[in-house]
Amino acid sequence: MRMRVKEIRMRTWLWMTILLPLVACTEKIDIELDDTYTRLVVEGGITDQPGPHTVRLSLSGDYFENAPPRMAGGASVSLFDGEVSHPLTEVSPGIYQTDAGLQGIPGTTYTLYIDGVEIDGVLKSYEASSFLPQVPPIDSIRVELNPNWEIWAVQLYATDPPERNFYMFRIYRNGQLMSDTLDEWVVTNDDLFNGNYTYGIMVQWLEMAEAAPGDTITLELAGITEEYANFIWGVQDETGFNSPLFSGPPANVLGNVTNGAIGFFHAYGTVRASTVIR
Repeated sequence: MRMRVKEIRMRTWLWMTILLPLVACTEKIDIELDDTYTRLVVEGGITDQPGPHTVRLSLSGDYFENAPPRMAGGASVSLFDGEVSHPLTEVSPGIYQTDAGLQGIPGTTYTLYIDGVEIDGVLKSYEASSFLPQVPPIDSIRVELNPNWEIWAVQLYATDPPERNFYMFRIYRNGQLMSDTLDEWVVTNDDLFNGNYTYGIMVQWLEMAEAAPGDTITLELAGITEEYANFIWGVQDETGFNSPLFSGPPANVLGNVTNGAIGFFHAYGTVRASTVIR
Protein backbone atom coordinates (compact mmCIF):
# COMPACT_ATOMS: atom_id res chain seq x y z
CA MET A 1 0.00 0.00 0.00
CA ARG A 2 2.83 2.39 0.90
CA MET A 3 4.51 1.70 -2.46
CA ARG A 4 1.24 2.53 -4.24
CA VAL A 5 0.94 5.86 -2.38
CA LYS A 6 4.56 6.67 -3.15
CA GLU A 7 3.99 5.91 -6.83
CA ILE A 8 0.98 8.22 -6.95
CA ARG A 9 2.92 11.02 -5.26
CA MET A 10 5.82 10.61 -7.69
CA ARG A 11 3.51 10.76 -10.70
CA THR A 12 1.72 13.83 -9.30
CA TRP A 13 5.04 15.58 -8.73
CA LEU A 14 6.15 14.68 -12.25
CA TRP A 15 2.99 16.11 -13.86
CA MET A 16 3.23 19.28 -11.78
CA THR A 17 6.84 19.70 -12.86
CA ILE A 18 5.79 19.42 -16.52
CA LEU A 19 2.62 21.55 -16.39
CA LEU A 20 3.69 24.34 -14.04
CA PRO A 21 5.99 26.10 -16.53
CA LEU A 22 3.25 25.93 -19.15
CA VAL A 23 0.74 27.55 -16.81
CA ALA A 24 3.13 30.15 -15.46
CA CYS A 25 4.47 31.35 -18.81
CA THR A 26 2.47 33.77 -20.94
CA GLU A 27 3.09 34.94 -24.44
CA LYS A 28 1.46 37.79 -26.30
CA ILE A 29 -0.24 36.54 -29.44
CA ASP A 30 -1.32 39.00 -32.11
CA ILE A 31 -4.27 37.67 -34.08
CA GLU A 32 -4.27 38.95 -37.62
CA LEU A 33 -7.80 39.46 -38.91
CA ASP A 34 -8.07 39.61 -42.67
CA ASP A 35 -9.92 42.44 -44.34
CA THR A 36 -13.40 41.58 -45.56
CA TYR A 37 -15.43 42.91 -48.43
CA THR A 38 -17.74 45.87 -47.90
CA ARG A 39 -21.43 45.21 -47.36
CA LEU A 40 -24.52 47.38 -47.27
CA VAL A 41 -26.16 47.69 -43.84
CA VAL A 42 -29.93 48.32 -43.87
CA GLU A 43 -31.92 49.58 -40.86
CA GLY A 44 -35.52 50.75 -40.75
CA GLY A 45 -38.98 50.00 -42.03
CA ILE A 46 -42.64 50.99 -41.92
CA THR A 47 -45.36 50.82 -39.26
CA ASP A 48 -49.10 51.42 -39.23
CA GLN A 49 -48.51 54.82 -37.58
CA PRO A 50 -48.30 58.10 -39.55
CA GLY A 51 -44.97 58.77 -41.28
CA PRO A 52 -42.43 59.75 -42.20
CA HIS A 53 -40.83 56.31 -42.00
CA THR A 54 -37.05 56.06 -42.14
CA VAL A 55 -34.54 53.70 -43.78
CA ARG A 56 -30.85 54.12 -42.89
CA LEU A 57 -28.17 52.86 -45.28
CA SER A 58 -24.53 52.53 -44.27
CA LEU A 59 -21.48 50.50 -45.24
CA SER A 60 -19.70 47.90 -43.17
CA GLY A 61 -16.07 48.34 -42.14
CA ASP A 62 -13.16 46.27 -40.89
CA TYR A 63 -13.15 44.93 -37.32
CA PHE A 64 -10.50 47.38 -36.07
CA GLU A 65 -11.67 50.36 -38.11
CA ASN A 66 -11.82 53.20 -35.58
CA ALA A 67 -14.22 55.51 -37.42
CA PRO A 68 -17.96 56.15 -37.71
CA PRO A 69 -19.73 54.02 -40.33
CA ARG A 70 -19.71 55.38 -43.85
CA MET A 71 -23.17 56.35 -45.00
CA ALA A 72 -24.52 55.11 -48.34
CA GLY A 73 -25.76 58.30 -49.92
CA GLY A 74 -26.96 58.93 -53.42
CA ALA A 75 -29.04 55.76 -53.74
CA SER A 76 -32.53 55.43 -55.19
CA VAL A 77 -34.86 54.02 -52.51
CA SER A 78 -38.56 53.19 -52.84
CA LEU A 79 -41.28 51.26 -51.02
CA PHE A 80 -43.83 49.14 -52.92
CA ASP A 81 -47.13 48.10 -51.30
CA GLY A 82 -48.28 45.78 -54.08
CA GLU A 83 -50.04 48.55 -56.00
CA VAL A 84 -48.19 51.84 -55.56
CA SER A 85 -44.47 52.64 -55.40
CA HIS A 86 -43.57 55.27 -52.79
CA PRO A 87 -40.20 57.00 -53.35
CA LEU A 88 -38.08 57.88 -50.31
CA THR A 89 -36.23 61.18 -50.07
CA GLU A 90 -32.63 61.38 -48.84
CA VAL A 91 -32.89 63.92 -46.01
CA SER A 92 -29.22 63.56 -44.98
CA PRO A 93 -26.39 61.30 -46.17
CA GLY A 94 -27.65 57.71 -46.03
CA ILE A 95 -30.96 58.64 -44.31
CA TYR A 96 -34.06 58.13 -46.49
CA GLN A 97 -37.64 58.97 -45.51
CA THR A 98 -41.15 58.47 -46.86
CA ASP A 99 -43.74 61.22 -47.11
CA ALA A 100 -45.35 62.13 -43.78
CA GLY A 101 -48.74 60.97 -45.05
CA LEU A 102 -47.69 57.37 -45.70
CA GLN A 103 -49.14 54.95 -43.16
CA GLY A 104 -48.70 51.18 -43.23
CA ILE A 105 -51.78 49.00 -43.65
CA PRO A 106 -52.04 45.72 -41.65
CA GLY A 107 -52.22 42.66 -43.87
CA THR A 108 -49.98 44.24 -46.53
CA THR A 109 -46.59 43.02 -47.69
CA TYR A 110 -44.14 45.87 -48.29
CA THR A 111 -41.06 45.56 -50.50
CA LEU A 112 -38.08 47.87 -50.19
CA TYR A 113 -36.09 48.52 -53.37
CA ILE A 114 -32.59 50.03 -53.19
CA ASP A 115 -30.70 50.89 -56.37
CA GLY A 116 -27.43 52.62 -57.18
CA VAL A 117 -25.41 51.84 -54.05
CA GLU A 118 -21.73 52.18 -54.90
CA ILE A 119 -19.57 49.56 -53.22
CA ASP A 120 -15.90 49.33 -54.15
CA GLY A 121 -16.61 51.11 -57.41
CA VAL A 122 -19.54 48.89 -58.41
CA LEU A 123 -23.21 49.96 -58.40
CA LYS A 124 -25.41 47.39 -56.69
CA SER A 125 -29.14 46.85 -56.08
CA TYR A 126 -30.98 45.25 -53.15
CA GLU A 127 -34.50 44.42 -52.02
CA ALA A 128 -36.29 43.17 -48.94
CA SER A 129 -39.91 42.32 -48.14
CA SER A 130 -41.82 42.30 -44.87
CA PHE A 131 -45.43 41.56 -43.95
CA LEU A 132 -47.24 44.00 -41.64
CA PRO A 133 -49.27 41.94 -39.13
CA GLN A 134 -52.47 42.99 -37.39
CA VAL A 135 -51.88 43.84 -33.73
CA PRO A 136 -54.54 43.18 -31.04
CA PRO A 137 -55.81 46.05 -28.87
CA ILE A 138 -54.73 46.54 -25.25
CA ASP A 139 -57.47 46.62 -22.61
CA SER A 140 -55.24 48.20 -19.97
CA ILE A 141 -51.86 48.06 -18.25
CA ARG A 142 -50.83 48.14 -14.62
CA VAL A 143 -47.50 49.14 -13.04
CA GLU A 144 -46.67 47.42 -9.77
CA LEU A 145 -43.61 47.71 -7.55
CA ASN A 146 -41.75 44.44 -7.01
CA PRO A 147 -39.41 45.13 -4.06
CA ASN A 148 -37.77 41.70 -4.24
CA TRP A 149 -36.55 42.31 -7.80
CA GLU A 150 -36.23 46.10 -7.24
CA ILE A 151 -38.26 46.87 -10.36
CA TRP A 152 -41.51 48.41 -11.51
CA ALA A 153 -43.30 45.55 -13.28
CA VAL A 154 -45.47 46.56 -16.27
CA GLN A 155 -48.40 44.16 -16.56
CA LEU A 156 -50.55 43.65 -19.66
CA TYR A 157 -54.29 42.98 -19.88
CA ALA A 158 -55.30 41.97 -23.42
CA THR A 159 -56.83 39.17 -25.49
CA ASP A 160 -54.44 37.28 -27.74
CA PRO A 161 -55.81 36.09 -31.13
CA PRO A 162 -55.96 32.29 -31.69
CA GLU A 163 -53.22 32.16 -34.35
CA ARG A 164 -49.53 32.11 -33.40
CA ASN A 165 -48.19 35.63 -32.96
CA PHE A 166 -44.95 37.41 -32.12
CA TYR A 167 -44.79 40.61 -30.08
CA MET A 168 -42.29 43.33 -29.19
CA PHE A 169 -42.72 45.49 -26.07
CA ARG A 170 -41.18 48.91 -25.42
CA ILE A 171 -41.81 51.31 -22.56
CA TYR A 172 -42.08 55.11 -22.13
CA ARG A 173 -41.91 57.22 -18.97
CA ASN A 174 -43.59 60.64 -19.23
CA GLY A 175 -43.36 60.41 -23.01
CA GLN A 176 -39.66 59.46 -23.12
CA LEU A 177 -38.69 56.11 -24.60
CA MET A 178 -36.83 54.20 -21.88
CA SER A 179 -36.12 51.01 -23.84
CA ASP A 180 -34.29 52.90 -26.56
CA THR A 181 -31.73 50.25 -27.52
CA LEU A 182 -32.39 46.90 -29.14
CA ASP A 183 -31.07 44.92 -26.18
CA GLU A 184 -33.81 46.49 -24.00
CA TRP A 185 -36.66 45.42 -26.27
CA VAL A 186 -38.69 42.49 -24.99
CA VAL A 187 -39.66 40.10 -27.81
CA THR A 188 -41.78 37.02 -27.29
CA ASN A 189 -44.16 34.62 -28.97
CA ASP A 190 -47.60 33.80 -27.56
CA ASP A 191 -46.98 30.11 -26.84
CA LEU A 192 -47.86 30.53 -23.14
CA PHE A 193 -51.14 32.45 -23.69
CA ASN A 194 -52.16 31.72 -27.29
CA GLY A 195 -55.80 32.60 -27.87
CA ASN A 196 -56.36 33.54 -24.22
CA TYR A 197 -56.65 36.60 -21.98
CA THR A 198 -53.33 37.63 -20.46
CA TYR A 199 -54.65 38.67 -17.01
CA GLY A 200 -51.79 41.00 -16.14
CA ILE A 201 -48.66 39.14 -17.20
CA MET A 202 -45.42 41.11 -16.82
CA VAL A 203 -44.12 42.12 -20.26
CA GLN A 204 -41.70 44.98 -19.44
CA TRP A 205 -40.10 46.63 -16.43
CA LEU A 206 -38.23 49.64 -15.13
CA GLU A 207 -35.56 49.77 -12.47
CA MET A 208 -36.83 51.25 -9.19
CA ALA A 209 -34.74 54.39 -9.69
CA GLU A 210 -36.12 54.95 -13.18
CA ALA A 211 -39.70 55.77 -12.11
CA ALA A 212 -41.70 57.06 -9.17
CA PRO A 213 -45.33 57.55 -8.13
CA GLY A 214 -46.95 60.19 -10.31
CA ASP A 215 -45.07 59.18 -13.47
CA THR A 216 -47.06 58.27 -16.57
CA ILE A 217 -45.98 54.93 -17.98
CA THR A 218 -46.86 53.97 -21.56
CA LEU A 219 -46.50 50.46 -22.95
CA GLU A 220 -46.05 50.03 -26.70
CA LEU A 221 -47.06 46.64 -28.10
CA ALA A 222 -45.92 45.83 -31.64
CA GLY A 223 -47.13 42.88 -33.68
CA ILE A 224 -44.09 41.62 -35.57
CA THR A 225 -43.26 38.73 -37.89
CA GLU A 226 -41.47 35.59 -36.79
CA GLU A 227 -38.55 36.54 -39.06
CA TYR A 228 -38.12 39.90 -37.34
CA ALA A 229 -38.38 38.27 -33.91
CA ASN A 230 -35.62 35.83 -34.85
CA PHE A 231 -33.47 38.71 -36.12
CA ILE A 232 -33.83 40.66 -32.85
CA TRP A 233 -33.10 37.55 -30.76
CA GLY A 234 -30.05 36.89 -32.92
CA VAL A 235 -28.70 40.41 -32.45
CA GLN A 236 -29.33 40.24 -28.70
CA ASP A 237 -27.47 36.90 -28.52
CA GLU A 238 -24.49 38.20 -30.52
CA THR A 239 -24.18 41.48 -28.60
CA GLY A 240 -24.97 40.11 -25.14
CA PHE A 241 -22.73 38.17 -22.75
CA ASN A 242 -21.48 34.83 -24.03
CA SER A 243 -19.26 32.37 -22.23
CA PRO A 244 -16.18 31.94 -24.43
CA LEU A 245 -15.94 28.27 -23.47
CA PHE A 246 -19.39 27.34 -24.75
CA SER A 247 -20.34 29.97 -27.33
CA GLY A 248 -19.55 29.76 -31.00
CA PRO A 249 -17.63 32.38 -32.95
CA PRO A 250 -19.49 35.66 -33.59
CA ALA A 251 -21.25 35.96 -36.92
CA ASN A 252 -23.48 38.34 -38.82
CA VAL A 253 -27.14 37.83 -37.92
CA LEU A 254 -29.28 36.61 -40.82
CA GLY A 255 -31.46 39.44 -42.13
CA ASN A 256 -33.96 39.71 -44.98
CA VAL A 257 -32.08 41.91 -47.49
CA THR A 258 -30.82 40.36 -50.73
CA ASN A 259 -27.42 40.49 -52.43
CA GLY A 260 -25.38 39.88 -49.27
CA ALA A 261 -26.52 42.97 -47.36
CA ILE A 262 -26.69 43.02 -43.55
CA GLY A 263 -29.69 44.16 -41.52
CA PHE A 264 -33.45 43.93 -41.62
CA PHE A 265 -36.30 45.81 -43.24
CA HIS A 266 -39.28 45.55 -40.89
CA ALA A 267 -43.00 46.22 -41.01
CA TYR A 268 -45.21 46.11 -37.92
CA GLY A 269 -48.32 47.51 -36.30
CA THR A 270 -48.37 49.12 -32.85
CA VAL A 271 -50.84 49.94 -30.08
CA ARG A 272 -50.22 51.80 -26.82
CA ALA A 273 -51.76 52.07 -23.39
CA SER A 274 -50.84 54.31 -20.45
CA THR A 275 -51.30 54.47 -16.71
CA VAL A 276 -50.08 56.62 -13.82
CA ILE A 277 -48.03 55.03 -11.05
CA ARG A 278 -49.94 55.33 -7.76
